[in-house]
Amino acid sequence: KFFRLMMIFLSYSALAVGARAEIGVVAAVNQTLSGQPPNAKGRELFLSNTLVANEKLTTSEVGNAQILMLDQTSISISPNSELVLDEFIYDPDQNIGKIALSLSKGVMRFVGGKISKNNAVVVQTPSASMSIRGGLALIKVDDLGATEVIHVAGEYTKITSGGKTITLSRPEARAI
Repeated sequence: KFFRLMMIFLSYSALAVGARAEIGVVAAVNQTLSGQPPNAKGRELFLSNTLVANEKLTTSEVGNAQILMLDQTSISISPNSELVLDEFIYDPDQNIGKIALSLSKGVMRFVGGKISKNNAVVVQTPSASMSIRGGLALIKVDDLGATEVIHVAGEYTKITSGGKTITLSRPEARAI
């Protein structure tokens, strides 16, 4: 009950503060994780630091991190990764909303929370766009911007690149 009340409070307080709305927290960090909120100074992030929409997260050569969004979406990023939390809208009363992310390099593991059960989450990379619905996906962007996706579980992961779209829906599905 406390957790639900806290989520409702965070959601309503997020609406009140506008662009600087808290959308999640750093759930784990090993070594270093940097954040660059919009129109603010960069900062080193630590366990329990809050995250805001449009914040750019960067891990070092030895850093990795896990973030937990208000809807219980979990995102882990590997060393040498750059991820922008482009958009997060969440209504905890109806468990609906929207998540958009941009991974410019590195590896991320996406584990969908309440939003992805009803709406596909969008992940942009330099070479592809993914829609993940209700599941778990691994996404890798190499130094040249090429994207590799593994659909681990859930309803589907759709990948659009070069004008073509494929849908992965089996745990063993993989696209390069």
